[in-house]
Amino acid sequence: MQSYHSPPWSLMNLLMRSSYTPADTLETYYSRLDTPTRNSHYGVLLRKKIDDMIRLLPGQPAPDFSVTLPNGTVMDSEKFRKKYLLIYHWGFCPGSIQREKDATELYNRFKDHFEILGITVSLDAIKEAAQTTPPDAEFEGINLRTTYESMSVHPWIDIEDGTDGNHKISEMYAFAGFPYFILISPDGKIVSRGFHETFFEAKEILENQYDKK
Repeated sequence: MQSYHSPPWSLMNLLMRSSYTPADTLETYYSRLDTPTRNSHYGVLLRKKIDDMIRLLPGQPAPDFSVTLPNGTVMDSEKFRKKYLLIYHWGFCPGSIQREKDATELYNRFKDHFEILGITVSLDAIKEAAQTTPPDAEFEGINLRTTYESMSVHPWIDIEDGTDGNHKISEMYAFAGFPYFILISPDGKIVSRGFHETFFEAKEILENQYDKK
């Protein structure tokens, strides 16, 4: 197989798109690079990105983590074993607004078999929005005031990304934006990782396994 030299701007552009590019596609691209390009700054970053994505593929063991709750309690991943866990990276983005009602309903339906760990930037900002957003403000037919009120009192555990080392879980699971989901099985394996499609995969799995027939 012929190898080729890729200019730095090309590698940098690929790195910027890597969160949305399948790991096997990146691996194929990397395998064709010549040695100097692989050893370059962006070549090394690309290799690390590929390795990170491979360890997060479905079926791989979910990385262990430890997070600090708003009340200062430290909780580790062992606390979530024996149930499905949906790690949910959310915020003020349109996608989180669209999924808010769905996520709350899913949790309330299956909380005996299912946990959500929410991760956001600022819980205080959400609470402020719940109080200050005009009652009639809407986004695509969704009432924003009601949505922010729901976000401020989630029935699941929410943590702040930048508090007491909580940013490490974002790096560990390579969140690609908002809303972003990682579904972990009761035995600690990654089931799915992605945007809205992962949420709906979680919904389908829970309904198939636990809905009363």
